[in-house]
Amino acid sequence: MNRGKILASLIVLVLIAAAVFAFNPSDKQEPPNISEPDNKQFIEQEITLYFGDSQAMFLVPEKRIIEIEKDSPIADAVVTELITGPQNKDLSPTIPQGTRLLSLKIEDRVAYLDFNKEFRENHPGGSSGETMTLISIVNSLTELDSIDEIQILIEGEIYETLAGHWDISKPITRDEKIIQK
Repeated sequence: MNRGKILASLIVLVLIAAAVFAFNPSDKQEPPNISEPDNKQFIEQEITLYFGDSQAMFLVPEKRIIEIEKDSPIADAVVTELITGPQNKDLSPTIPQGTRLLSLKIEDRVAYLDFNKEFRENHPGGSSGETMTLISIVNSLTELDSIDEIQILIEGEIYETLAGHWDISKPITRDEKIIQK
């Protein structure tokens, strides 16, 4: 044989060997390890949220069934639902747009809510608006057996007021007079 044929034969053999090893099932990579599905259990919970009426004079209760992870704090879900706003189109949201809950902890029946700066910066102001915001939070959370008062923080700081009319430097208690019967 001449050198050209030998070289061509060697190249063909190398290509065949490479193809055999490339497609050998024993050399295939295992699929990524797929973890077991979460064994999280969810429960349905009825909550009562308070949103503003069309005149911003009263808070109106809105009952809602939510699904939460079992053993997860219901208070976090209540605040999340308040931020989401009312389902009833005749009611008005009470939480300023862009508001996020940074943390929530409960100690000695006082819920400490830490909101981002948008809670204060995006608030429309006015005594009625401030009342609607604060008391919707307080009344919604005090529907829970474990909470009697609410302390509002913004970016981890205690402020004297949200919009100039309410003292938020101390915990706030439930106000039944503002609830529309």
